[in-house]
Amino acid sequence: MIDTECKENKNDFRYQFPKNVCVHQLFEQQVERSPEKTALVFGDEELSYGALNASANCLARRLLTSGVGSENLVGLYVDRSFEMIIGLLAILKAGAAYVPLDPEYPAARIEQMLEDCLPSKILVSGLNNQHLSEEIETISIPAVLDEYAQSSNVKREELTKPITQSNLAYVIYTSGSTGKPKGVLIEHEGLVNLVQYQRDEFLADDTCRVLQFTSISFDAAVFEWTLALCNGGTLFLVSRDATTNPRELERIIKEYDITHTNLVPSVLRNISPSCFSRTAYVISAGEALPEDVRSKFAKQCNFYNGYGPTEVTVASSYCRIDDDNRSVSIGKPLSNKIVYVVDESRKLVESGEVGELLIGGVGISRGYLGREDLTKEKFISDPFNERGGRVYCSGDLVKWLPDGNLQFIGRADEQVKIRGFRIELGEIEKVIRKQADVKDVIVTTIEGINGRKHLKAYVVTDTVFCEGGESRRRILVENCKVQLEKVLPEHMIPGLWSLLSGWPLLINGKIDRKKLQELELIDVRKVNYLAPSNEIERRLCEIFSSVLKVESVGINDNFFYLGGDSITAGIILHEIGREYGVEIKLNKFFENPEVSELTLLIKNKSQNNQSPGIVPRPNQYRNKIAPSSFQKQILFMFEINNDDKPYHAKSAINFYGKVDLERLDASIRKVVKKHEIYRTGFHNENDDYVQKIVPEIEFDIPVFNLLNFSLGEKRLFVEDILNLKSIEAFDIERAPLTRWVVLKLSEELTSLLYIEHHLVHDGWSYNIFLQDLFREYNDGSLCLPSLQYGDFVLSHEMWMYSEQSEDQLKFWEENLKDSPQQTTLPSDWRRQEAGSEGKTLRIAMNRKAWQRLDQLSIDVGVTKFNILLTAMYILIFSHTKAKDLLLGTGAANRSWKDSNNIIGMFVNSIVIRNQLDEDCTVEELIKKVSHSCLEAFDNDKVAFESVVERINPLRAPKVNPFFQIMLAFHDSVFPDINTQDAKVRVIEALENGGAKFDMTVVVIPRKGQYLEKDPVHFVWNYNTGLYRESTVKEYIEQYFSILQNLVEMRSERVIDLQRKEIDINKIKESFEYLPESFLEWCM
Repeated sequence: MIDTECKENKNDFRYQFPKNVCVHQLFEQQVERSPEKTALVFGDEELSYGALNASANCLARRLLTSGVGSENLVGLYVDRSFEMIIGLLAILKAGAAYVPLDPEYPAARIEQMLEDCLPSKILVSGLNNQHLSEEIETISIPAVLDEYAQSSNVKREELTKPITQSNLAYVIYTSGSTGKPKGVLIEHEGLVNLVQYQRDEFLADDTCRVLQFTSISFDAAVFEWTLALCNGGTLFLVSRDATTNPRELERIIKEYDITHTNLVPSVLRNISPSCFSRTAYVISAGEALPEDVRSKFAKQCNFYNGYGPTEVTVASSYCRIDDDNRSVSIGKPLSNKIVYVVDESRKLVESGEVGELLIGGVGISRGYLGREDLTKEKFISDPFNERGGRVYCSGDLVKWLPDGNLQFIGRADEQVKIRGFRIELGEIEKVIRKQADVKDVIVTTIEGINGRKHLKAYVVTDTVFCEGGESRRRILVENCKVQLEKVLPEHMIPGLWSLLSGWPLLINGKIDRKKLQELELIDVRKVNYLAPSNEIERRLCEIFSSVLKVESVGINDNFFYLGGDSITAGIILHEIGREYGVEIKLNKFFENPEVSELTLLIKNKSQNNQSPGIVPRPNQYRNKIAPSSFQKQILFMFEINNDDKPYHAKSAINFYGKVDLERLDASIRKVVKKHEIYRTGFHNENDDYVQKIVPEIEFDIPVFNLLNFSLGEKRLFVEDILNLKSIEAFDIERAPLTRWVVLKLSEELTSLLYIEHHLVHDGWSYNIFLQDLFREYNDGSLCLPSLQYGDFVLSHEMWMYSEQSEDQLKFWEENLKDSPQQTTLPSDWRRQEAGSEGKTLRIAMNRKAWQRLDQLSIDVGVTKFNILLTAMYILIFSHTKAKDLLLGTGAANRSWKDSNNIIGMFVNSIVIRNQLDEDCTVEELIKKVSHSCLEAFDNDKVAFESVVERINPLRAPKVNPFFQIMLAFHDSVFPDINTQDAKVRVIEALENGGAKFDMTVVVIPRKGQYLEKDPVHFVWNYNTGLYRESTVKEYIEQYFSILQNLVEMRSERVIDLQRKEIDINKIKESFEYLPESFLEWCM
């Protein structure tokens, strides 16, 4: 539908509003009704309606006697305080219009605004007023109020200054494309209409308690003070510091039971919905509403998305947001406003088509102060209304949705919003162009993590800066930044910069903006970084840089800000232990995540807390040594079940391109020669196992050429090979306990199958194998190590007699005291009949869903592994109602000095125990799980076998002690495994036909291996003697539903999360089951 029908159906003129009053008179009506009621609260101070009105009247009279008249402009240079509200009411009562001047703005910007508006007077509150022009008279609000308080001749009655709704109320300055801010002229009529809408839509009355969050330099502040003071409510002012402190903001909202707030999404993202009551009205406005903020607040309160340029009096539309909203919209027009969506020819577009938004009706600005040309351009005659009127051309692109709501698409020009602030990029560009060494500049935006926008500046300058090294580039950027800070607010300072000697051009001579996106950027974080001042700081910066894959790490850079997680933390702590011989516990690292803080920890560590080291073993143990405690556990389980399938690990290394098979074969043999664990067998001597290491072994690496096979024949052959090689039991006496098979699947695809026994390998070792294999294959640079796994075995055995070992055993004794015998999910069949046969389902979670978990981990301050664990606890609790829950996981156990390049079985099973409280919030539970994890990982060196032996728990047949479900997280960083002629991809955790536990879930978000768009793999192994596949799939769907709910319901109680019904269609948008055929993944 277009033209008349479109206008009549989608614009609302239903409500009447008072016609004979101005906005300050609506306030005076509330004064007359309840003079003793509290109007303002700021910290511990309160001011009643009567006192506020009396003070405003006194100040208004002073303005009138000093010559201020109707339509005069009066500056308001006052920080957040009672004087701020008194001042703006006084100006309105005097018939003048207020011009807010934020004291936090740079002096140059204040000067620009004063030169433009030439106010007759400026109200101040005793602040440092040196930025103000001496030519304009200032009036001190405190001085006037003190004077009137001491006078006996003060008139208390209301002023009778004749003012109409067509009088000017305020002038608010917004960013200007010419580099000069422009003043928007707003009349009383639009404000009175807004107050009426507040009453009708947001139920504003004398019970409302409104947060005054926004600086009065922005029109969102108008919404806040009118909502409270024109409806008899209470306005709660907050300090500037509180606006940047999410926890303090939450405290204020909760303590004062705030009922109405108007906040930008970037603020809402960082506060918990639980601080609001269920009946509170929370309005998101100022920038586009992201999905994560929508889902976070939609169910907790009356949640609205608002839209409106300053030029239309605060707002032009609102949309009530709830769970049923299919897409985030900006709603329908306010009462007495009219909107059109037009194409470039100013013709109405069809529903669903994108066009520019024109806004008309009550509240449209007079235009821009002193800018007739721009006013004529942006405010035009209503082309669709025969009765006349004006509309504002917003420059915003929108479209009509089928339900009659508007959806915001973006900007049609170069104006953008950053953190809720409307910015003309041209204004920033004009300041940068004034710098001596700048020839030209383009400022644009870049979307960072979680959809947040950042400003970036491309600067054309002299070659000497572009090619003069990092220091010269930083000098220019820092100079530009210093000048910008003198003139522009902080939100208008670009954080990313790129310097170039000339613009990249298209063939038509226009700037190639796509090429600009590819240029190297200078991060202001790095410009302002603090360099290391000593050797420890220098080395720690190098370790952070290497492990986290970032450049120019400074001593004040935060580990989590740089993208760190628990896995990379473990690698960093291992490097610290190797370099400095000290052991720093994971929880201490998380408490001190900056390089400077870590440096102090290292310096203060006593010798008693040194990280254990590995020393070469004596010659008598060179060829024969007992198994490690970690290997003994596997051997024990092997003897119980007489089945080693669960301990076969299988993967595929796929080469997409050309492969030199002879060189690949030789490289594998070189790796086997380097690491003695590949030449190790396990022999039973007198009922005890020993490891025997031989200097040389013979083994085959078969190659199967399938080039002439059909796809169906390839599939059958590959599955047969995989089953044969993985299910066939290893003869553990005969090395190597690893098998390699090469499959030539096509001219461009060769797959190296890798099947190993966990007696000789773990996940970290797999990375070492890949590193060594490709180092040898690519350049033949493999060298023999100084330490081997046998050296670790003896070193660990000696450590088991240490005080540290005893301390860790005591920790586990206390931690697992009176623990339940089983923590598992209900099974389909009796345990007594189950063996160790298993099956594996592979699930792919899309990156968008994974990024939501990533954002949750950042917001809560934990790792993603903690969130995955929390979901598993809730899943088990929902089925068993057991609150004392134990889960298993694997600890890399690589904090041993010099262990990072040794292949062998280091990984240790540890138990993570938690008491689940269904009345706590989801966020509280996640943090509790995180604390339990940190404690467990700080005691991970003592072998699980030793813990079981020490505690000697009650045992049941076919039940693993302490835990029956394991959750593992394979997030270690892959080495560079590409070759000159092929790209290489790895597929881990292939089906092995066995099950170690009731269930094992392995999450694989490999860094450096999968592309950003690739899904995260969840490998879900289960015991087929206990569970049907259909049952396991039900558990999987419930688990993914819980993960989704953790993100959306972080501030709600656990019991409420459990009660939420599962939306299978919604869940399946985030994951899918992968085919069981290995060949389909490869090809």
